[in-house]
Amino acid sequence: VTGENRYTISNAILYKYTVDGNGNATIIDVPDGIEGEIAIPQNIGSAKVVSIGNEAFEDCALITCVIIPEGVTHIGRDAFSWCESLESIKIPSSVAYIGDGAFSLCDNIGSVYISDLKAWCEITFDNSTCGRANPLAYGADLYLNDLLVQNLNIPNSVTFIGKYAFYGCSGLTSITIPNSVTFIG
Repeated sequence: VTGENRYTISNAILYKYTVDGNGNATIIDVPDGIEGEIAIPQNIGSAKVVSIGNEAFEDCALITCVIIPEGVTHIGRDAFSWCESLESIKIPSSVAYIGDGAFSLCDNIGSVYISDLKAWCEITFDNSTCGRANPLAYGADLYLNDLLVQNLNIPNSVTFIGKYAFYGCSGLTSITIPNSVTFIG
């Protein structure tokens, strides 16, 4: 039934989720006691996971790594706040929005993995109130296709760099921005 809360177990994790009229799932809650590396499923039953809801993983203090699947476009407000043991996160190129405080109090994030620099530059990081929408904010290193980014060369395909795109990124030693970039947030 569209919009009603549903539950499923994937990789031994109980996910609470909703499904919209298009068959797209939003994860809205998981138990606080989950731990270790979490690979969020790409599909729950026949529904494609496209969103991680507000506060969905909040207070999961024992998670160490999160792998978000391709297809997720939205990470909600405080989605991973208080995940105090979180050390690394993989964010797919499909993510277009990360809500305010999505990574609040995730002081141990040291590595953020991406596969598409243009997509990363275009993410809307909502830092409207408390900040910490960008997981790099705690001084994390950025990895592009599993390689540490130190000398960042923005590709010519990038026309704008959104607000907070590299906020807190500790490993950068140089950035080359091409003439194609007409806006830097």
